[in-house]
Amino acid sequence: MKDEPVWFLLIGALLTFMAVARGPIRRLPLTGAMIYRLVGVAVGPAVSGLVGVDLLRNTALVATLAEVGLVVSLFSIGMHLRVRLRNPLWLLPLRLGGPAMLFTVALMFGFTALVTGRADGAALLLHAYAFVAVFVAGVAVRHEELRATGDKNPSEVLDEVQHGEQVDVAQDPEMAHAVLAESMMGFMREMERLAELSLMLIIGCVVSAHWHEMFDLRAVLPAVFLFFVARPLSVVVAMMGARIDNSQRHLMAWMGIRGVGAFYYLMFGLEYVRGAMTPLLPAVLDAIVLSVLLHGSTANYLLRRYFDRRR
Repeated sequence: MKDEPVWFLLIGALLTFMAVARGPIRRLPLTGAMIYRLVGVAVGPAVSGLVGVDLLRNTALVATLAEVGLVVSLFSIGMHLRVRLRNPLWLLPLRLGGPAMLFTVALMFGFTALVTGRADGAALLLHAYAFVAVFVAGVAVRHEELRATGDKNPSEVLDEVQHGEQVDVAQDPEMAHAVLAESMMGFMREMERLAELSLMLIIGCVVSAHWHEMFDLRAVLPAVFLFFVARPLSVVVAMMGARIDNSQRHLMAWMGIRGVGAFYYLMFGLEYVRGAMTPLLPAVLDAIVLSVLLHGSTANYLLRRYFDRRR
């Protein structure tokens, strides 16, 4: 059976299921990424064998798909940050994206070399800064909307508009920016969902093909070290002197690891330095799987608890 029809059936069925079950899923310690990855494992070589993903033969294609997903994610994050550029809050993400990231890279470089005897590929993480332009573009679009609309959220502005007047409002120079911002946010949310679905299905298939290698201690230990040592320690160092309380510091130390970026840099490395990156494949997959499971199952609970305490 060819892979293409299976992919079309999978994506159609999953989109329908997620649209119907979105409400119940939100009330459970589940995320769409968990479901997509589980389905990817089920249709991969280890279970049903319906779909096969050969990374070494399709590195360029998979890297391109992962790059598109990463670009969409970064632009969307920039669009979500509706904060004026002079606001001191920007110092916090700058600390996380600068000192914390560099310190994490240094720790992972040393630990990976100690455990596996290889540190090849760790420097590829620095390539992340090449995508800062995409993030900045999203921030710039949101800043222009904020400057035009003011502190009132565009959704609140448009809520005051009657349904039949929306077309006229879109042509109003004083309201068009709010319509454009909300339209772009809606579009980016849908693009994010499609990118997450596609990439998590692919990652699930890759996990299904390499699951036995992922249980090697040399693959598991770097992922565990990243979540429970490198990331928390990096946040503690980077946030010294920051005006945040302990609950905020703990959230920053736990959150922040995402699978899309890690998968892209893995594919980037396999495409250009295959021999050096192949031994790191199981460790990167372990990090992605642990992130989806641990962060996906705890994020809603921790954030809900945090906001309840602040009320």
